Amino acid sequence: MTGPTGPRPLQVFTGLNAPDVKPVEWLVEKFLARGAGTLLFGQPGVSKTVHAAHLMACLIAGVPFAHLKTVRRGLRVLYLDFDGSWEWNRELFVAAFRGVGVEGIPESFIYYSPNTEECTRHGKKRGFKRSNPWDRPSPPR
Repeated sequence: MTGPTGPRPLQVFTGLNAPDVKPVEWLVEKFLARGAGTLLFGQPGVSKTVHAAHLMACLIAGVPFAHLKTVRRGLRVLYLDFDGSWEWNRELFVAAFRGVGVEGIPESFIYYSPNTEECTRHGKKRGFKRSNPWDRPSPPR
């Protein structure tokens, strides 16, 4: 076991030595970047789930979100719901998709909640596919 090595110098940049950076690929213009972790948080009852449902519906349909450009192609979205459940939110998701011109729940929407029995039950198929959704081919670019 080795001991502490001491403090490491803090790397800082100036206009003279700043490295080049790759351009950001925005999924939603100046709001949501590809590859960036995103967390939506707030007090209970401030419509986080409603906004998240609308955001993911816009990304799947390839339409603007809150007047911001989104990628033109539809995306697959993995929605992790640790507060609610499918039973609580299904109608909200259906309405979010209907609002962007998509009827029903598209296959590119993947939902998981530990609060939903069908998501946590092993070996029994009732309503949800057990295949790996990421094995499907991506939509054309």
